[in-house]
Amino acid sequence: MVLILSLGGNLRKKETEFNERVAEKEKEGWEVVDMQITRPSFVQGPPVIILRLVRKSN
Repeated sequence: MVLILSLGGNLRKKETEFNERVAEKEKEGWEVVDMQITRPSFVQGPPVIILRLVRKSN
């Protein structure tokens, strides 16, 4: 699973929403295994944070 956060606009609101989404996924048994930040030249507009999640193994 991948979660994406754009670094443009109201960052405080987006950060809060993003943290809530990550916490929700962790409760569902997912864990973050990788994080990347795109360069502005990679996408049109502001940089983007990409989190890769996998299911926790028992």
